[in-house]
Amino acid sequence: MSEAEDEIVGAPVDPVDPEPVTEAEREGRKASAGRRSPPVRGRELVLLAVAVLGIAGTVFFGLRWQELDDAEANRSEVEDAASVFLEALFTWDGTTVDADFDRILAYATGEFEEEAQSTFNDDEIRRSLRENRAGSRMEELDTFTRAIDGDEARVFAVVDQIAANARFPEGRADTVRLEIGLTRVDGEWKVFDVNVIDGLSLGLPSVP
Repeated sequence: MSEAEDEIVGAPVDPVDPEPVTEAEREGRKASAGRRSPPVRGRELVLLAVAVLGIAGTVFFGLRWQELDDAEANRSEVEDAASVFLEALFTWDGTTVDADFDRILAYATGEFEEEAQSTFNDDEIRRSLRENRAGSRMEELDTFTRAIDGDEARVFAVVDQIAANARFPEGRADTVRLEIGLTRVDGEWKVFDVNVIDGLSLGLPSVP
């Protein structure tokens, strides 16, 4: 190799100057960097999880509260219907026995309706009660809803009553314990079962 070639090979190479960056390009790079999403920190994730759990808890509480509210409303309807029926069953008078017994029959359905028809819709029984000036008056009532299952319910009741007739015009006090079954018929609670545990039979005083 000649001395001239050695000089060329060993000569230092000048670095390539980078292309100049314009002011517009610098501004564009800054804008792109500003648009990048900042990294999500651990604390922010925790706060997000807490917020989600809080919302879920609120929804659950709201649904549970609605269920309890519906159950309470159902229980109130059942006890109101039971109270109205028992008032009719234990408050009647010989002078108005036809209207009073018809009122009892209006609350009856199912098996109890068949039983009630044979007792409260019997002309001979009604005539005898009128002649003997029989009557019954409910003094106090306590009810307890034992169960509600869809459109059926059972209610336990304790009734304090006074029953009278011509033989006992001053009246006799008695306590009747019974359980009644109710079912929803066309949106109304009606009685399909009456089970007298102890006390006067259906509030009817003895006729001499």
